[in-house]
Amino acid sequence: CFLKKTQQIKLFTCYLGLTYFMCPVYYNNKLVAIAYGGGIATEAHTVPQEIIESYNIPLMPQRKLQRIGELLVQTMALVNFDLNVVENIGAEKTEADLNVFNGILSRREAEVAMLICQGLSNKQIAEQLFISEKTIKTHVSNILSKLDIKDRMQLILEYCRIVPNA
Repeated sequence: CFLKKTQQIKLFTCYLGLTYFMCPVYYNNKLVAIAYGGGIATEAHTVPQEIIESYNIPLMPQRKLQRIGELLVQTMALVNFDLNVVENIGAEKTEADLNVFNGILSRREAEVAMLICQGLSNKQIAEQLFISEKTIKTHVSNILSKLDIKDRMQLILEYCRIVPNA
């Protein structure tokens, strides 16, 4: 299968002249599904104008549809993780776990990052570490900045990537 070999989106045109796409979905590095969509007329379409108008078929440049598909592939890649890693994130933290970000984070920031990866809220982290919630917000902001990530979910995914058997 083309999708299994390339792990990329595949665009194709049906006999009516509409463009569709197929996107592979991997889980634990195994192809588990194919997302399928489309029904779009691109600049090279052969669909009569009256059909496009009566069925309200969207018109889109093929390059734009390709880009949407590439974003879909990237989004679907987020589900490609090992469930065992996610299930064990909440396990007790060790000194090795705290050093997972190779000195990028301070010890306290690493501790806060680990608690985030365990699913704790800012309030819960503050209570556990006996510091204010405002201080936790500052630590979280510093963590996201230092790791060049946007949110807590990205932090968890990054941790899972770095520590595959956590």
